[in-house]
Amino acid sequence: MSSRRRYGALCAAWVTLTAAHIGDPAASKSAQALEHYERGEFSQALQLYRDAQLERPGAPELNFNVGGALFKNGDYESALREFAQATREANDLLKANAHYNMGNALYQQQQYQQAVDAYRQALEIDSDNVDAKVNLELALKQLEQQDQQDQQDQQDQQDQQDQQDQQDQQDQQDQQDQQDQQDQQDQQDQQDQQDQQDQQDQQDQQDQQDQQD
Repeated sequence: MSSRRRYGALCAAWVTLTAAHIGDPAASKSAQALEHYERGEFSQALQLYRDAQLERPGAPELNFNVGGALFKNGDYESALREFAQATREANDLLKANAHYNMGNALYQQQQYQQAVDAYRQALEIDSDNVDAKVNLELALKQLEQQDQQDQQDQQDQQDQQDQQDQQDQQDQQDQQDQQDQQDQQDQQDQQDQQDQQDQQDQQDQQDQQDQQD
């Protein structure tokens, strides 16, 4: 996935929190957070958005923006939770952007099927979202490659198992052959020993006969 498309869309989708009244601290902290974000100071932006959430808990705009800051900090799993929360109470546009950003967070975690689902949800709400269309195609390609790799891994694993089974069978056969050879050798040794004993007995009998004569 092109990081330019993915991150650009994420930045463009940032939502400004509207002040409920003049001097609203949540809106003020939100504005300060956006300034830090635009300067690439994502940790500071995240802290200010967290502070704003204390002033206005449950605001989907803040969930969305916290998710964006977390995403920029590389905390995709936490960002995903915030974007998911933003989809519950948001208006259609924010909801579409939240689903889109969920797709981005899932893509970053190589959860391509879930990313595909999130992009499709975004497009169901906003069918004109070009970035969602592009990223959907890229996620589908990655999903296809992932499936092919999984199949290849399974085949490789099966091949290794087959080779191991063949080796085990060969080892068992070799062991059996060695045992058979040992058994034959033991039998031959016993037969030789018996033959020697028979010869000795015959010789003894002959000696006794000679003495009697």
